[in-house]
Order: sequence, then structure tokens, then C-alpha cells
Amino acid sequence: MITATAEVSQQYSTYALVRRLLVDEALGYWPRYAIAFALMGIAAAATALTAYLLFGSVSEPVTLLEGVFSLPPGHKMLMYIPERRRVPRASRMAPGS
Repeated sequence: MITATAEVSQQYSTYALVRRLLVDEALGYWPRYAIAFALMGIAAAATALTAYLLFGSVSEPVTLLEGVFSLPPGHKMLMYIPERRRVPRASRMAPGS
């Protein structure tokens, strides 16, 4: 009884279902998948472009970068940027060193 349940759970696991979807169904419908992905990209770009044109920036839910936040109007942000160590340029280095 336990082995039958294990076989059924493996047959309907997420990996098995996604694999079956891609192997069995994707080959016949790949043009539709390509069109759907292209339209999703166009919709995302249009949303971001509209936000940029209206507000001058793209807010955090629309950006592709995780952890991007916008400041409310009238606020300022102070950043601490440590000094970089100076690396000698090749033209300033003595020959043979």
C-alpha cells in the first residue's frame, strides 16, 4: 500500500508534471508560448515606461531589481561611501617593478 502511494505521488509530483507539460505539450504549442512571453515582456516594459514618464522614476514593484526602494517626496537620503584604496596606474609605475 505504501509503495502504491509513493508511485502515485511521484507520478503527480511538480517535477513530473512540469516535465510532462514541456515534453508532451510544449513542442506543439511553442509558437503560442513564444508569443505569450513576448507579450508579457511588452506589457512589463509599457508599465515601467508609463511610470517613468509620469513620475520620473520607476517604483519598486515594477523594477526588476530586488531591494530597490523609492524615497517619498520631500525626503533625502544620506549615504556613506568609504574611500577606495588608490591603485597605482601602470603609467606611474617604474619599469621593471
